[in-house]
Amino acid sequence: MTENMHERARDLAVTAWLEELPSPDAAWLRSHLNDCAECAHFAAAISDGVGALRTAPVQADAALVEATKRSVRIYAARVRENRSRVRMLAISCVLSVIWGGVSLPWLWRAFAWLGEAMSLPGPVWQMGFVLFWMAPSAAVAVLLLAPRYGSSGWAETGSR
Repeated sequence: MTENMHERARDLAVTAWLEELPSPDAAWLRSHLNDCAECAHFAAAISDGVGALRTAPVQADAALVEATKRSVRIYAARVRENRSRVRMLAISCVLSVIWGGVSLPWLWRAFAWLGEAMSLPGPVWQMGFVLFWMAPSAAVAVLLLAPRYGSSGWAETGSR
């Protein structure tokens, strides 16, 4: 037998513990292990080693456990805070759409009256209406997208 066959058998023996081998490779490996004592010994050693690793108790240091618990609590608090912000944003969006739908006809009439009273051409007072009606949304968008600053003047991004 060539050295390549032994290398292939060792590679397949290792791979068999990580994932399922295709049928032709598994059949070839079984056949090779039946014929080659050295590779069979290697496969048995892998099996014993993996079995020992699976039965070994794993204990974490108390400081590691506490640090992990603290990190999970901090992460959970951030998730709750983000959910709260998203919920408030959704509520404000719904209220904004309702208020916009209710106020649109009244505001349109007011701008039409104002444009007529000031003898403004239609496109001018209509553009003023669009800008006035969109200004609150634009202002809120700028405020939401602007970086948050703490008392030190540095952007608060969670890391410094």
